[in-house]
Amino acid sequence: MADNSTLNLMLKIRADLADASRALQDLAGDVEDVGSAATTSSQKLDTAARAQDSVAESARGQAQAEQSAAAAASQTGDAVQQAATDYAGYQAAIARTRAEMGSLQNGMDGTTADIDAQRAALTALVNRIDPVVAAYGRLDEMQEQLNAFRGAGLVGDDDFEQYSSRLNELRLQVEKSAHAATDAGRKEAAAAREAAQAEAQAAATKEQ
Repeated sequence: MADNSTLNLMLKIRADLADASRALQDLAGDVEDVGSAATTSSQKLDTAARAQDSVAESARGQAQAEQSAAAAASQTGDAVQQAATDYAGYQAAIARTRAEMGSLQNGMDGTTADIDAQRAALTALVNRIDPVVAAYGRLDEMQEQLNAFRGAGLVGDDDFEQYSSRLNELRLQVEKSAHAATDAGRKEAAAAREAAQAEAQAAATKEQ
């Protein structure tokens, strides 16, 4: 039979074994907790890493978008500047064309005025040289004016006929005057005067 010292030693060993078993169990739990925590931490780190990668990718995309926008803006600015330059050149060309057209028009107006003045001078000269032509010209102008007044309703048919007849009478007088100014006209006039004088003398002789 075991003595007391041996029994006490056995009890102590059992107690130590129990404590060791509990310690091992606690250690295993701690190890499991540490493993779970490590797994969670690893997952969190992976998530954080993926988030950082996503942020970095977004930043790179934003940077590329900004670069593209800047390039497009630069190209747009160049295009706008070129368009403005082209438009300025177009406006200058239009201004030069208008100035040239104005000079040409002024020259044409001056030429037309000179021609009109020359025509007026020629007409005046012809009228002085041949008064008969001037008289016919004035009668033609009056007839044209009379026709215009009739067309506008300012002159009635009866008045138009009366005035036209008067103009025709004036034309006959001009023709007679023109004929009298010729050699044949002067001869006819002299013959008419001589005939009138002869008739007057014959009448006077009869009275005596």
